[in-house]
Amino acid sequence: MALQAVPVLQEVYARALEHRPEIKSALLGVETSELNIKMARGQRWPTVGVSASAVTNSTSMSSNAWGSQLKNNFNLGAGFNVSVPLFDNRSARTAENKAKLQRENYLLDLKDKQTALYSDIENYWLQAVTNQERFKVAQVATASAKTSYEMLSGKFAEGLINIVELMQGRDALLKAQQNELQSKYLAILNISLLRFFQTGEIIHAS
Repeated sequence: MALQAVPVLQEVYARALEHRPEIKSALLGVETSELNIKMARGQRWPTVGVSASAVTNSTSMSSNAWGSQLKNNFNLGAGFNVSVPLFDNRSARTAENKAKLQRENYLLDLKDKQTALYSDIENYWLQAVTNQERFKVAQVATASAKTSYEMLSGKFAEGLINIVELMQGRDALLKAQQNELQSKYLAILNISLLRFFQTGEIIHAS
């Protein structure tokens, strides 16, 4: 797992832009500000109104039947009006400028979030690549330290070296093993984090 292919940086970033919640939230803010601009501009446009009515009545003073009265007194009406804003142009312009300023703020927020996201992904990518290389080197160092310690153990058994030299060889082996394990799991961790940013899902190690 530590030596699996590291995901391509740009591909991870491109996929992350599609599903990361902070990016979606910033994009919604930009879209909302665009709608606010359109609404503010709409205040300058003339408005057209259409109305219609249907009226009938009856009275007990008439000798006609109730149904006949309703039929004879039935009237239809319609109205049409146009309203042209002449004196609130400053208010509409102010509202539009505020909406534009809000859009710029949302665009800056989106840019900041995109930059932060790229920085995080780039850091995980660098950590993955670096620790993967360290793991390869550490594997060789561990094998070398193990061989050296085995030789020292043989010499100690024959009385050719003292206990201090043997312990130094043992410490060198333990340090090499520790470096190998550390680089191994850091490589796995950072590759897993890249996969998470790429897919939006936690992939369990198998």
